[in-house]
Amino acid sequence: VSGSTGLWDCKVCGEEGNNDGFLRALHKLAAETTSDADLAELAVDRGIVYGESLRAWGVVKSPVTGEWLVPGWGVDGKLNQLYKYVLDTKSKKRRLYASPGLGQYMGGVNLYEPKKPDVILCEGVWDGIALWESLRSAKSVDGALHMTGAESSSLLASVNVLTVPGCQSFPEGWGQLLHGKRVTLMYDSDHPRQVNGKTIEPAGWLGMKKVAGTIAVSEWNPETVSWLAWGPDGFDPHHESGTDVRDLLRSGGAESMKDRIENLAGLIKRVEPIPDSWVAGKDKKAAKGKLEIAAIPCDNWKTVVNALRRCMQSSANLEGALAFCLAVNASTNSVGDQLWGQLLSPPSTGKSTLAEAMSINTRHIVAKS
Repeated sequence: VSGSTGLWDCKVCGEEGNNDGFLRALHKLAAETTSDADLAELAVDRGIVYGESLRAWGVVKSPVTGEWLVPGWGVDGKLNQLYKYVLDTKSKKRRLYASPGLGQYMGGVNLYEPKKPDVILCEGVWDGIALWESLRSAKSVDGALHMTGAESSSLLASVNVLTVPGCQSFPEGWGQLLHGKRVTLMYDSDHPRQVNGKTIEPAGWLGMKKVAGTIAVSEWNPETVSWLAWGPDGFDPHHESGTDVRDLLRSGGAESMKDRIENLAGLIKRVEPIPDSWVAGKDKKAAKGKLEIAAIPCDNWKTVVNALRRCMQSSANLEGALAFCLAVNASTNSVGDQLWGQLLSPPSTGKSTLAEAMSINTRHIVAKS
């Protein structure tokens, strides 16, 4: 193994690769050697009903160290991270730790089906697995939830469940898995904290607001965004701080799936469209849960250019390109032939940014791709 590049090769079997390749090889071997009995034991520890749910999410036991490993997936569905579930010597609790230097990644992407119209985003992989198996075991009949053994008729048939490794982890690129979907954010109910005499808003509440704000101004727009409404101030004062999806599913001592489905109905009733205040500049005419940004009226070129210069490292060529784009747009309703333009320039010179900036105004621009 090269310590500087992460490239490796095996003198015995002849395999070679990089960091990602090593993690994938280790995960594959661990999946082949992880027993059902081991998964059943971990399921009890993590409040999961079925050990097979852990296997479906790629949770494995390392054949090298005996530690539990949880995969993190890129938006392309490839394994790029392995989290270790080990004891934290300070808190005396077991926690998930990322492999150093490889970044943070989502859970559940290996099960993602693009055709499903709904996405639920949970804080933490254990919450995601518990919710996933509950949705998989429940079906709706006349508005009530009942047990089912057929995934095709279950609530999961229309829902993808994804997880983030922490409430503040959501890079813009992850938004492509939410594009065009009905998204529900289900983060923890954290209580406010007092720090140096100042009140810090609930972490889970802030995390959900961050996701909504990030995707509202990105190139990937959900159809709607809702949230697990713990309370008007972002938390449920009747539950202890840190209460999460698993806690609601297990409330009342619900360990069997039948009992959890009853609690699932209560969890679903808590879901509401996100408050309009979560999205800065939201169009007042947009429906609840929609993320349309209101266009700011502008009638002169100087204001447009100044706004561009605040956002980007501008140049005469970039400003000329913007003028060209606006001319094409303005010509649509003009008398005579309208302009048809094609914008060409080297990579990373601002073309996509200009296109995204204009396509935000969905009342006048239709983005074809």
